Amino acid sequence: MTSMKNSSISDCCYSEYDVVDDITTTFAKLRTILSEEAITRKKLNELFIKQKEEAEAAVRKAQEHLAFVNDEQANMRDIIRQESEVAKEEFNRTTPVQLDVSAEGEERELMEKKKKGVEIEEEIKQMEAKAREDAEQLAREQARQVAEEIERQRLEDERCQEDDWDRLRAPSTSDNGCYKQSTPSSHADQRLGESQYQEQETAQEEARSERAYHPYQDPRPDSRSSEDRDGLRRDTVISSRFSMSTTAASMHPPPKTLRKQSPVEPTPEPEEPTRQLTDAEMYKMAKLREEILAMVSPTKKQQQLPVMHTPPAHNPFRF
Repeated sequence: MTSMKNSSISDCCYSEYDVVDDITTTFAKLRTILSEEAITRKKLNELFIKQKEEAEAAVRKAQEHLAFVNDEQANMRDIIRQESEVAKEEFNRTTPVQLDVSAEGEERELMEKKKKGVEIEEEIKQMEAKAREDAEQLAREQARQVAEEIERQRLEDERCQEDDWDRLRAPSTSDNGCYKQSTPSSHADQRLGESQYQEQETAQEEARSERAYHPYQDPRPDSRSSEDRDGLRRDTVISSRFSMSTTAASMHPPPKTLRKQSPVEPTPEPEEPTRQLTDAEMYKMAKLREEILAMVSPTKKQQQLPVMHTPPAHNPFRF
């Protein structure tokens, strides 16, 4: 009996030290994820600054082109004004005889000059409008590219964080021989599994509603709420498992190796990650590490375990 007690204590200590190792490994993974997130954030900031500088350079180039067009327009207006002044001076110097002789030719020339000036002004206005549209389109294109790049990097960062979180939440096989169920690697697989599970539950509910009523099976759908039906179903399953375990235990006593092992706890269903830990929370967890180690480490009270008074054949909690 003493050797059996010592072996159970050593197994308990070994499993608790495994818990400490898992906590240390989780802390290391969290630190790695935080460092990777900082590097990604730094790269995003550098990319955003680079795209912003390129957009500003494009805007400056468009503004310079617009200023050049304005200067050209001012020069053309000066030329037209000078030509009109020269024409007026020539008109004033001419005699009435010369005016009568060449009136039609000068009038035609003036009309052509005015028409040419109007065409030049329209062409300048078109060039100015085109330059303004090109500058605005270039600025919009640069801004759209920057926004798309930032959105793509953000989605990639979120996907990497979700994959890292799923990888951290995925349990592994420990050295004591207990197998732990692994979680899906992405939320898309998790949603697919949930949808399949819901379809199976719906099919089972329909089959239960069609078959005959049995008092020891799931009740018919009635006016009870979903929580009450879930509670009745859970109580029914627990009672059936309890009766089956006691019957099997009374018929077949377990070997000694199974008596030493602790009952396997059910693996909880994976939950979606709520949020990422901050630096302050990581620092607080590092400060609480000693208290956690003290909580999971074996104590004198755990080493002095009482002898099991209930026979193994009548223990309802034995598997």
